[in-house]
Amino acid sequence: MTNFCIIETDDGWIVIDHPASMTAEEAAERHGGVLIDAGPYDDYDQAYDALLAAELELQDDDSGDVPGTRVLEDRSERPE
Repeated sequence: MTNFCIIETDDGWIVIDHPASMTAEEAAERHGGVLIDAGPYDDYDQAYDALLAAELELQDDDSGDVPGTRVLEDRSERPE
């Protein structure tokens, strides 16, 4: 049986397949990537839908430390 997982490579996030006898971490390493979502997903379409959902979630992330905005406060050292 083949499983699918999501990894990140230099080219971005991708779906890869791997045999059930291999862990998702091993498959990610074999493809030169970092594991994003181990799944396991039963088919490519399920994994790809999860990839799209995760990317959408990142785009809609309201992460910001200034209340009411998406802006991150500048904490760099500034000369006085």
